[in-house]
Parts: sequence; structure tokens; C-alpha cells
Amino acid sequence: MDSKTNMYPVTKVVNYERIISRDKAELVKLAKACLPAPNGLGYFFLDLRRPSTSYVIQDLAEINASTWDYFSQPYEARVQDGISEHSGEQRYSMSTIEALEFPTKELDKDCISLSLPGSLQPALEPIRRFLTVLEYVAIDIFTCLCLPVDPTGNLHGVSTVRGRNLNHESALRLCFEEPTSWKKYAKHRDQAGDDIGGAERTMGILRIMQYDAARLCWRMDCVAGEETWSDPLPPAEGCLLVNLGDGMQALTGGRYHAPVYKYIKVNNDEEGLCSFEYTLRQENWMAPHATEEASAGIIPSQIEELEIELAQVKKQKKQVEQEKGRIERDLKAGHLAFKTLKAKYRLQRRSLRSRGGCASNSTDGSEVL
Repeated sequence: MDSKTNMYPVTKVVNYERIISRDKAELVKLAKACLPAPNGLGYFFLDLRRPSTSYVIQDLAEINASTWDYFSQPYEARVQDGISEHSGEQRYSMSTIEALEFPTKELDKDCISLSLPGSLQPALEPIRRFLTVLEYVAIDIFTCLCLPVDPTGNLHGVSTVRGRNLNHESALRLCFEEPTSWKKYAKHRDQAGDDIGGAERTMGILRIMQYDAARLCWRMDCVAGEETWSDPLPPAEGCLLVNLGDGMQALTGGRYHAPVYKYIKVNNDEEGLCSFEYTLRQENWMAPHATEEASAGIIPSQIEELEIELAQVKKQKKQVEQEKGRIERDLKAGHLAFKTLKAKYRLQRRSLRSRGGCASNSTDGSEVL
């Protein structure tokens, strides 16, 4: 399959603090960033620089130091140390990049000490604190994306854990890209900028990852067997990278986009590269039925605005109907009062004529002689 590479598109930076305060402009930015091309990309940078979450970035230094200690061990030690004492399952893997992957339920306060390898025990508290924030952040993003798509809250109620298979459980993945100098054979020594894996798509709702080097490129288009890829995406200072997964695309009937990406080698011959990936996954994969709004091309962020506008119009209509009813009642009362006065006037005229006088035009019944 032929391929070509284009420059990377402009990636949106979404502010987490404004998201959780339900800032309308920021929610619109978030929704648009997650749309399919050309309106969106399916990924964005998340700015966590706020008092309650800024320490997450600071914790990464300690977590990455312990991650380095684990992956710098000989291969046999990595495999042996990668077995969870809690579940007895192997958490070490070596595919596109080396990684330790843990289902989040193994990292709660009752299990984490048995699940982490010995080399990661010094970072136990930072990892637990770090994971807690990531879970809150992921659920907040998920909820905010569901609001305009599903105002009834059905998607928000979807369970986020299923079974014991890592393909279906929310998981934290500690990753390592080894230095080129560690490779024994020249043919295996990829250089910075080389692809180090095939095309992938995140399995789950969304993925949050550390991204302090240009290590991913994204498929922009695929027409007639020819793929168009972006250049390696550069990082944004103080931000984590978020991309949607196939689960979110399915849950929203394709209205949000799960992008395809490839890992790019970024480290040099001297140092390895440590990072993390957190993936939020869910139980219910049923997609909602297609709606008239989707057929009309209305973007998710517009739906909430239209519903608010519709509610305001309904409220105004009700007020107009109430005012119309009041006016009709006043007119009816006025008409009745007029008929009463008219009858009273006629009665006065007949009475005066019978006595040889004349009727008054006043409404108080006084006479002019």
C-alpha cells in the first residue's frame, strides 16, 4: 500500500479547568476536536495546569524514574518481575514498544502493593495518586462529550469495566522505548523518525498519554489504497495528549472519531524514553440509533445549544399563551361591563322619559334637568 506524508494539522489545546466548570466555548472546542475530519481530528492536548491537577505532571518524574529502573533490568528479570503477585498474570509485554499494563482495579489501595514490581514500589503512592486523577479526568471528558450527544444521560451510565481481559478493562500502561544502542543487530536499530509499528487504533473510550516528544503520526486520509499521514505530532508544553477510541466512536454512532496512528521512534542512542498511557474502556458497546440531527450534519456541540434554544422558545411560547389568556379574560370582562353599563343607561333613559326628563351621558347615573 502506497503512502505519503503531509504536514501535521493544527491540534486543539483544551483547558481542563474550563471543561469542568462547563464553560460553553471550551465544551464546543472539545466536541469539535473529537469530530471526524475535516471538522476535527479525534485527538487534542489537555492542559492540566490548575491547582488540583498540576501535581500530576510533577509526579511523572518520580514514576518515570521507577519505570526506568524496571526496564533497565535484563530481559529475564523484566519477565519474572512483570508477574503480578495479586493475580499471578504477566503484565509485561513487548510489541510495538515495551510496556507494563495493569487493569486499574489492580492498582487500588488494597492490591497495588502486590501488583507492582519491586522496582516500582518506591513510586507506589505517586502512581496511585496519579491514577486517581487520570480516572477523574477521563470520566469528566467522557461525560462532557456525552452531554451534547446524549442529554438523557444513558451513555454516562455505561459501566467502565468488563471482565478480566485487558482489551476490555480500563488500564494503566507504563511504556519504555529502549535506546538504539541496546539493539544487538544493526538491522533492528531503528533511527529517530522511523516507524516502530503498524497502524493502530485505541481500543476503548479514550486514551490519555504522556507526550513530551514527537512520537506519533496520524492517518489523515485513505483513498483508493493510498494513505495520507501527518508528520510526527509535536508536543505541547504542560499538556497530556488525549485521543478517542473505537468504543467512543461506536457508542456515538460514528459522530466522534477514533483516529488511526503509528508510533515513531524519538529517542537517541544514549537514553531510553519512559512514558505512560491510560485507557478508559467500557462495558456496553451498543451504538445509539442514527438520528435526524446526524443526517442533517449537525455537530454534537450544536445539539445542546439547539436544545437550550428550543427550551427558551417553549418558555416564551408559554408566557405568550398566558398573556394571551389574560388579555382575553380582560376583554371579556370589559365587554361584560360595557353591556352592563349600556343596559343601565337604557334603563335610566326609559325612566326619565316616563317622568319627562332626559338621560345623562355620565356613567355615575347623575341627571341634568
